[in-house]
Amino acid sequence: MDYYEWGKITRPHGIKGFFQVDTALSSKSFVYRIQTVYFIADGQYVPKTVESVFEKNTDVCILLSDCHDRNQAEALKGKSVYLKKGEPELPEQINLVDDLIGSDIRTLETDQSLGRLLHIDSYPRHDVYTIQMRNGIFLVPALVSVFPVVEPEKKIIYADEARFRETAMKQED
Repeated sequence: MDYYEWGKITRPHGIKGFFQVDTALSSKSFVYRIQTVYFIADGQYVPKTVESVFEKNTDVCILLSDCHDRNQAEALKGKSVYLKKGEPELPEQINLVDDLIGSDIRTLETDQSLGRLLHIDSYPRHDVYTIQMRNGIFLVPALVSVFPVVEPEKKIIYADEARFRETAMKQED
């Protein structure tokens, strides 16, 4: 697949045609390089030129060249927004959530499997990984100090075992 779902339009922003997108990336730092987004219409990816973009809290606000007022932005609410893989190129340490889900969590020190990544929740300061381990489900902050090596192409995330054990919280049933 040459495209991936980048996020969903949650609501209009202001009166000039901007809309907010809840994105599916572990970071939004590259958004200022986005020049084209895609929507699906009649089974085809339809390109739309991005006129302006900025971050707002945990979302991204976008203005398309053919969206000029709040009503047009409101009509897009709930639609998925797609990007073409490689456009723009993702910076190092930025991964697509879908590429990470299902990854094997392994110790950096001994290459021992700790569990499997089930879900990623995004928060303003950092993401949180939900990991299925032998003794239950744990929530762990997705920090470089905890997970220094991420290999999405191999579906492996390496954890610093001491930091992992220090930060992991068992999810209550």
